[in-house]
Amino acid sequence: MGIWYYSTDGGEMYNQAESREDAEKCLDGRGGRIGFGSQPEVKLSDQFDVGYMLEGIEDNLFDIGGDDPIFDCTKEQQKDLEVRLKKAADEWQSAHSLRFIQWTINFTDGPHQIAATPTVA
Repeated sequence: MGIWYYSTDGGEMYNQAESREDAEKCLDGRGGRIGFGSQPEVKLSDQFDVGYMLEGIEDNLFDIGGDDPIFDCTKEQQKDLEVRLKKAADEWQSAHSLRFIQWTINFTDGPHQIAATPTVA
């Protein structure tokens, strides 16, 4: 499933059209870019990095004082925590029917540059 996108100003193509022909009509003779693609869904759990998360929490706690590691655990324990947090995040996202969509468009056709139509004076 995908959508036709277009841009008349050379910027990102977030304007949407029903078909290639509609996208070209929306350029209104000015020229621009068109392309067919989709914005993929994102699972929150795919964005987890437990090592980075623990490091960030420790950095916040270090502001209070101390510099010895607080969350001193093995790689296996970190992996177990990551598995459990990802499972909880997936269950939470599913329970609330949440769909997170990336800003990036994966184009399967294009983008194509469309030349401006010369005007008759």
